[in-house]
Amino acid sequence: MENSSCTCNRNLSVDEVKNMVRELRDKDAYVKKKYGYNLFSKSNCKIPENDKTYERFTEELNACFRRYEINTCIRKIYFLAQCYVESMYFTTTQEAGSETYLRSKPYYPFIGRGILQLTHSGDKPGEAGYKQYFKYLGKEGYKTDYEILNKSLHYAVDVSGYFWYRGKLLTDGDTLKSKYPNPKGTYTIFPKKKVDGYTSIDLNLVADDDNVREATFLVNGGQNAIDERINFTKEIKNIFNYEKCKNKK
Repeated sequence: MENSSCTCNRNLSVDEVKNMVRELRDKDAYVKKKYGYNLFSKSNCKIPENDKTYERFTEELNACFRRYEINTCIRKIYFLAQCYVESMYFTTTQEAGSETYLRSKPYYPFIGRGILQLTHSGDKPGEAGYKQYFKYLGKEGYKTDYEILNKSLHYAVDVSGYFWYRGKLLTDGDTLKSKYPNPKGTYTIFPKKKVDGYTSIDLNLVADDDNVREATFLVNGGQNAIDERINFTKEIKNIFNYEKCKNKK
């Protein structure tokens, strides 16, 4: 299965992850010149050097995929494409900006961390964030240990899978109608998850619907860098030979 072109229900290999990053970087001369093929090399990223390897990144991605049901080609493609943008091309696990800039944010010190950038303390009514993730893990100390999401590759990846699967805060109700149509022009009705204290959505279902704009809206709150997100989704589909996926609709 490791050599199968279809990535459904199997681990990615180190070579597949390495090849994906190489091909994406090769298509952007500026990013390639600045970062080469190195992972998490920005100065604001505090991941230990021995975790900035393709071997460790692949290990954590596969663990995340298993834990959060990111188990088909299209789900992996969508997750990786969104993470690639949010983490500034897999160069950081923390929101960009100077310390002065970040301190000006109303949610500081619970700034964006992880490869999907979990944000907000989760303390306030109508808010979800660090508090809920730490509770999900059965861990205390979210008010003091929040930087672990930028200091541990495991948590930086895992929190992103958590957000993808159950961390997006939504209003009450049983369903969510997509804000943007899918490629067939359909506005899809998605079931919501009832999570402790709030409702959420499994973004795997949005990936199944092949709707980049809706995934971007739910991940980022708008259409920030939408052209990049559309392009990277397309590129990763090509890299992983999505046309040969046994579950392609």
